[in-house]
Amino acid sequence: ACPTGKYSSTARAVSADVCQECPEGTYGASAGADDLSQCTQCNPGTYQPRTARTSVEACLACPDGTVQEQSGATDVSACDACPAGKYALGAIAYLRECTVCEAGFFCTGGRHKERCTPFSTAPREAASQSACKCAAGYTGTQETRCALCAPGTYKTEAGGAACEECPANHYCTNRTVTACPANAQSP
Repeated sequence: ACPTGKYSSTARAVSADVCQECPEGTYGASAGADDLSQCTQCNPGTYQPRTARTSVEACLACPDGTVQEQSGATDVSACDACPAGKYALGAIAYLRECTVCEAGFFCTGGRHKERCTPFSTAPREAASQSACKCAAGYTGTQETRCALCAPGTYKTEAGGAACEECPANHYCTNRTVTACPANAQSP
C-alpha cells in the first residue's frame, strides 16, 4: 500500500515503487490511496506548490488582501488582489468582497488605500494618485501641493487650474463668485 501523500492505481500493489506522488495543489492524508481522486484538492483561498504533501496544513493561505476562488491552486500567482480602484479590508474570500475606494482616496489594488494630499480630492474608485485634484478654492498639483486661492481670486471646480481674478462688481471667496447687490459695487 502507498504511504500518505501518494497513490497507486495498480491493483494490489506490493511495492511502494509503483506509488505516484499526489500532485501540486493537493495532499494525500490517507495511506493506501488507490486513485488520483483520493488526493484532496487544497481549498479555495489557498495554494500548494509541492508534490507528495500529506495534510491540509501543506496548503498555504493566499496573502492578506488577495483571494483565490478555485480549489487545487498550485502557485501564489493564482491569488488575485483587489483591482485598482478597490481595496481589501483584511482577509477576503471573493473578489466581490473588495471595497470601492471612497472619494478623497486612491486605491491601487490589493490592500492599498491612501488619502489624497491635503486640500485635494478624487472621485470614488480612483485607481492612482494622479486622480487626486486640488479641491475648489485651491490651486496647484499633487506634486506642488494644493494652496488656497489668494484673496480676490477664486476657483469653483476641482483640478489644477489657476485661481481666477474676481470680476468687477463682484465679491469672491476662494470658491465662490457673487454679484454685488443692487446700488453697490466693489473695487
